[in-house]
Amino acid sequence: MKIKEIPRQARPREKAILFGLDKLDNSELLAIIIGSGTKGHSCLEIAHALLARYVSLDSLSKIPYDELKSMKGLSSVKALNLLATFTLYKRIEEEKKSGDVLALDASSIYDHLAPSLLKSDRERLYILLFNRRKKLIQEDEFYIGTKDGFEVNEEDIARRIYQIGAKYFVLVHNHPEGSLEPSDGDIFTTLSIKRKLEHLPIQFYDHLIITHEGYYSFREHGHFFSK
Repeated sequence: MKIKEIPRQARPREKAILFGLDKLDNSELLAIIIGSGTKGHSCLEIAHALLARYVSLDSLSKIPYDELKSMKGLSSVKALNLLATFTLYKRIEEEKKSGDVLALDASSIYDHLAPSLLKSDRERLYILLFNRRKKLIQEDEFYIGTKDGFEVNEEDIARRIYQIGAKYFVLVHNHPEGSLEPSDGDIFTTLSIKRKLEHLPIQFYDHLIITHEGYYSFREHGHFFSK
């Protein structure tokens, strides 16, 4: 059924304005995000087709961009609109889950990441991004290396920071078979990243090394960071 054939008060946009978004079903909400239909297919029909094919919103949110844009009635722009909406929701959930739990503190970060890092037999680098209130807003496993380490690209880190819009960031990596002390490579990498990114409006707050012996904080040891 074409949108114009639906009584005005029952159309997704008008219904949302009159009664609120929470009164709309999933297909109506998807229709609003899709925005407009194509010849022979209204946005509501496209939304119904998506849910009929993928069954749930969770399944739909995991569909790759190339597959989604190939759906009848979905242009590349409309596919991006859908995926952007799902991504924003995921980030909201991540903020709710982690923002009130993990503070910008070496001990808290160790307690948070040690259970997973201590199980790994390879070096892994995490980047933790914090907001102005020093609460975690994003956590990424950035590199997976070997037992002996990995190479860090400062541009990759800067790009990720800009994408999220953080105020502070912390690097964390493990030494699967090494000591708690930083290697020469760890020291060089930390100093290199700090110098490379010091002109940006974000603070490189700390670099932690995690081993079975505990953690080593560059900030707490006065390496390149003020206590």
